[in-house]
Formats: sequence, C-alpha cells, structure tokens
Amino acid sequence: MSEAELGRMREDLDTIQQAAGLALPFRWADVWQTLALAPAGVLLAAWAYFGPAKYLGIGLLPLLLLALVAGFRQLWKPRASEPAPGARREKLFSTLSTLALAAGLAVYFLWAKKFGLVHGLPGAVACYFLGIMCILLGLSARARRVYFAGSVSLIPFGLIIPLCSNQQMIVAVGGLAVLLAGLTAGAILAWQLRTIQRGT
Repeated sequence: MSEAELGRMREDLDTIQQAAGLALPFRWADVWQTLALAPAGVLLAAWAYFGPAKYLGIGLLPLLLLALVAGFRQLWKPRASEPAPGARREKLFSTLSTLALAAGLAVYFLWAKKFGLVHGLPGAVACYFLGIMCILLGLSARARRVYFAGSVSLIPFGLIIPLCSNQQMIVAVGGLAVLLAGLTAGAILAWQLRTIQRGT
C-alpha cells in the first residue's frame, strides 16, 4: 500500500469514529489549557495567604483570564474543523450538564438563605455534592472521564471548608483545589489522547 492510500484509510477511520461518537471531543491544546489551571490555582492560594484580605478577588484574575481564553477558543474555531455529530452531542451534553449543575447550586443557595443556614455551610455542602455529581458524570461516558478531576478536588475542598477559620483560608485552600483539578484533568486528557494515538 502506498502512503497516500494509508493516509486515506486513516482519514476514513477518523470519519467513522467521529460519526459513531467514538472520537474524543478534545485535542492537545485542551490539555495545555487545562494544565494552565495549576499555576492559576497556585497564584490564587498565594494571593489569599500572603495578600491583603480586603482584595481577595484579585487572586481570581488568572482564573477569569483562563475562562475568557477558553470562551474565545470555542467561539473562533475555524469552520473547517466543525465538530462531527458525536462531538456536537458531547458538547451539547457538557453545556447542558454545566447549566443544570449551576441552576441546582443556585436553587440550593437560595433555599439555604431562606432558612437562615450558617453562611459557610451551604458552600461546603454544595462543593461536596458537586464532587459526587462529577463522579457520576465521569462514569457516564469515556469522553467525560475528565469530570473525575472535579470530584478529586471538590470533595476534599467541601470537607475542609468547615475546618477553615476565615474566608482568606477558604480561598487559599480553594486555590490548592484548583491546582489539583488542573493537574488531574490534564493527566486524564493526556492519558486518553495517548491511548487513542497508540491504538491508531
């Protein structure tokens, strides 16, 4: 077989995998973007620990910048690389599940506020149960294994929040949770991409 025929066969296999929803909906650029959460988490933790308590929000700037970059990457993807139906379904599921989780958390916080629960407790409970939800989402499909990174960081964070004595300490531990989430998510994505490459 010539190199051109092998190339066509690879393209055909890629097309079949994407049509069947077997292809992963992320690439190596997504791995690097996810790993960028690690230094952002370190900066957040360092700012919370060493910076003035009045200006804790400044430590969130690297995370906001990463969110903007991720949003711009999604908006300005070239049309030639339009995702296959399987990737579109995965993207739709990811968007809808994120919105559902956000709505669930909003309802929970409103409920907690209405009944006058302790201010710190609802956040801890929400983080813990969001981590449990991430386990369920990670088990639901191969392309969603990255959700395990959320459970690895959110469950311990939810358990540690009640032990923190002030808001500055909570933000510092939150920065470490972001660091852990970034490293875990990057490792999961990279492992999945390497496994796919070895198989082709």
